[in-house]
Amino acid sequence: MNATPTLDQHHQQRLTSSLVVLLPRVSAITAEFCTLLEIAAPGLRLRLPSDERQIEPVVEHLLGSVADMDVALQLAGEFAEQGKACGIQETDLPTLLAAIQTAIAETAGYTWTDQLEQTWTRWFDGMSYAMLSYAHEKDQLAA
Repeated sequence: MNATPTLDQHHQQRLTSSLVVLLPRVSAITAEFCTLLEIAAPGLRLRLPSDERQIEPVVEHLLGSVADMDVALQLAGEFAEQGKACGIQETDLPTLLAAIQTAIAETAGYTWTDQLEQTWTRWFDGMSYAMLSYAHEKDQLAA
């Protein structure tokens, strides 16, 4: 898989530190994500499991992967495969990522700073790049 843009140690530590606040709030993040997605793209929300409890472990795994880039890259491949199976298109990715990042920000409350938002945005950009790279590699291998 193509390498994803990486974060320096300072930014990586900022993300990892934010997990202290975010991981205990996975249920709230998931609920907010589903609500935001239903408002922004109801058809896209219908392609995901209707039971939020099925989405919650995915959100938890996503958050936990920020601590290890190898895990994040593996997760990007898994997300690309699962998304394709659900009928999620490349054009849906910005909506999904915006919804999850907004859900994280709104759930984090006062601990969410501009610096943290910029760092999470960089991480999500890298994750998006890795997912797209994985999907394109799979398409090229199939051709």
